[in-house]
Amino acid sequence: MQRRLRTCNKSVRSQPKGYGDGYDINLELYLASKSNGLPMNVPGFRP
Repeated sequence: MQRRLRTCNKSVRSQPKGYGDGYDINLELYLASKSNGLPMNVPGFRP
């Protein structure tokens, strides 16, 4: 997840942060809590 967030930040030309940065960890926790319990919805996935 951190790699995906770094790639996104690089795409918008924001200042690079190190792995394990507090901001990234908080964002990961927020995204995980928002998706908790939702069904998986990705291309090519069939339950």
